[in-house]
Amino acid sequence: MAALSETLYHQLYTLLQAKPESIEILPAEWKSSPTNPHHPFEFTENHLGIPKRVYYTTYLQAVRRFEQLLEEAQAKENRTELIEVTCVVLLVNPAHSTCLNKRRALVEEGLLAGKDELTLISSLQLLRESSKSSILWSYRRWILRKLYGAADISHDADSLDGVAIPLESISQELAIATTASEVYPRNYHAWLHRYKCLDSLASSFPSTAPSTLLSQVLRAEEFAITKWVEMNVGDYSAMQYLCHLYTTMEKLGIQHIQMHADEDEGDRSDKKVVTVPFSPWEHATELVQRYPMHESLWYYLRTSHAVQGSPTEINVQISRQEPYFANLERWKTSFESLRGT
Repeated sequence: MAALSETLYHQLYTLLQAKPESIEILPAEWKSSPTNPHHPFEFTENHLGIPKRVYYTTYLQAVRRFEQLLEEAQAKENRTELIEVTCVVLLVNPAHSTCLNKRRALVEEGLLAGKDELTLISSLQLLRESSKSSILWSYRRWILRKLYGAADISHDADSLDGVAIPLESISQELAIATTASEVYPRNYHAWLHRYKCLDSLASSFPSTAPSTLLSQVLRAEEFAITKWVEMNVGDYSAMQYLCHLYTTMEKLGIQHIQMHADEDEGDRSDKKVVTVPFSPWEHATELVQRYPMHESLWYYLRTSHAVQGSPTEINVQISRQEPYFANLERWKTSFESLRGT
């Protein structure tokens, strides 16, 4: 057992290198079978499980070893071990700035490949705490700036504006942000990252001639986020991003067209696909009418009005029969005053 304990952080790092699809913290009393080749961890069909007791034991072991490496000035001589222990420390404590700075230095020295580091950070962000870590998201953007030639990659610059990230990499970043939003609902930092990736796209393509591929990507993104908002009516960060996406597409001259099955075709499997223009104002209005008790939707309505404008005769109906709606009168009054300006 002693030998096992000595290699815990190495075992965990090796499993993280396998790019797990999910990471789950198992109950503390969970006991892995001794015949399990990954004991005491669980790793099945590319899904990683870490018993809570082992999770913290491995963390403490990694922290102690990290401190030893620093005290003994062995960091450069033991680069491989330094990479392992800092990774495990960040898995449990994503805000450990000393570990992040060490990994940043390794990237700057060319001892750690930027793309490999992005892949590893993606694995760390499968956990709830890491998925909402502002420091880890900022570090991710720093790597993107370094990889794709930003003139300023200082620690304080956190923008992707002007960074020419390839569409394929942008798509990967959007997928990672989606996963983080699923792991931690209403994840502001994941939506902020998405916002900045969109800025990278907008600044990398001329508004006079957006490519067909870019148009397809942004239309698919608009459709996906529209559906996300409908399924997560309390996620105002998503609504704000959707309005920003609409504005960006307007600047690039990309039409807001979404593909929907023709409902007049009934249940036929070969339904016709019709194109429907998207309007954030109409979308917000429809959602407010359905779910008037959600404060976030009223903010969405105000934001959509600001980015798109709307006919002044549109009236959002609010039922007064439910006591839950009483506090919403002030929102309606506030919105009416905004609409009248």
